[in-house]
Amino acid sequence: MLSRWARVRRLLDAVDVLEERVAALEQSSMDHRGEGDDETPLAVVPSYVSVGEGTRIGRTVAFFGTRRARISVAERCQLLDGVRVFGPVGIGAGTFLNRDVYVRPRTTIGSQVSVGPFTRFITETHDLGDASNRAGAGRTEPIVVGDGCWIGADVTVLGGVTIGGGSVVAAGSLVNRDVPPNSLVAGVPARIVRPLEA
Repeated sequence: MLSRWARVRRLLDAVDVLEERVAALEQSSMDHRGEGDDETPLAVVPSYVSVGEGTRIGRTVAFFGTRRARISVAERCQLLDGVRVFGPVGIGAGTFLNRDVYVRPRTTIGSQVSVGPFTRFITETHDLGDASNRAGAGRTEPIVVGDGCWIGADVTVLGGVTIGGGSVVAAGSLVNRDVPPNSLVAGVPARIVRPLEA
């Protein structure tokens, strides 16, 4: 049984979270659009997202985060319509996210990375539970994508994976283990096809 103080503390924590969400909604309702062109107009950017100079963000890109779960998008990036990013997330300079890319919390994408449409970075997983509930306790495991990678269309990258810099992941692959730098991987699950020149 929780003490009165513990119950009050939980209530205060819930109020803090609610206030953060309300502030984020209020902030996102303000128009922070820059000077976009007709091809890639800029979206409304909430206060918990930092965006570098020269970055273009499509109108239907959505950011989900708080002051504690910030999203950082470096300079000269391009995020096309339908991209969804859940903080905390970091995206390096010159990175391109094609349509409908889905990025879950604790994902770090390096600089000069190209990500194909409909690719998913899924950091959440569950421990194996007993027979009454096999999806046991939930947890997140980080994903790291090194600089210069090319991730093809409709790829799924699972939590706990590091994709080494300069690597290529073929379209439709499922990446569930680390990829060495400068490697071409393909398949479900993804396996090394061959090394690439550094």
